Amino acid sequence: MKSLIDKIVKTSRELEVKAGAIDIFVPLLEALGNKDMYTLEHSARVAYLGADISEFTHLVPKKTLWVPGLLHDIGKLAVNQEILKKTSGFNEEDMEHMKKHVEYGCRILLGTADFSAYALFFHHFFKKNSGYPKEEDFKKIFGNYFDKWTEGTKILGKYCGRLISVSDFYDAITTRENEKFSPGKPRLLTREEAKGIMVQENQDQEYLINRLYDAGIFGGK
Repeated sequence: MKSLIDKIVKTSRELEVKAGAIDIFVPLLEALGNKDMYTLEHSARVAYLGADISEFTHLVPKKTLWVPGLLHDIGKLAVNQEILKKTSGFNEEDMEHMKKHVEYGCRILLGTADFSAYALFFHHFFKKNSGYPKEEDFKKIFGNYFDKWTEGTKILGKYCGRLISVSDFYDAITTRENEKFSPGKPRLLTREEAKGIMVQENQDQEYLINRLYDAGIFGGK
């Protein structure tokens, strides 16, 4: 784990992330790695994909997606260890508990990493037919905390959450033997299978997904 944390810190400094922010998120990432190393590795991959997407699109500086990418699953620190480690056989109760990681993460980060907390809220929000949390949950979690933000900043935070959700989804379906998308025989998906599912499940981002595949950011360089 130390080598990965060292790599994350090095990249964060190269991206000119403030030292104070690094001091906040490194202990959280270390705790996440101690609980579940896969989740830490996944978070790092999502952050690197986010930085690549930032560079490719020129929409935001690389660090704008880098830090929220690192922290998007930090709420899993509060998820039951047994459920977190499950690879199959999830029941409805397990899934409802797992969904709470978004709220947990928002609450962990609020007040210390506000932009990441805001973006994190949306990293499962756009999931086709089953997105969560719901719009009405925003006030329940954050209250009036973000009322002082401009509408432009809110739109940016929400779209950064959307981009993180695309990176998160891509990494999840290409690094895990997936039971959902290969019923009866969990296996890693091929590049083309993954691309088809990415587009099917993220139709509003079809153009971006195709361009990211063309550029080798998705699907391997």
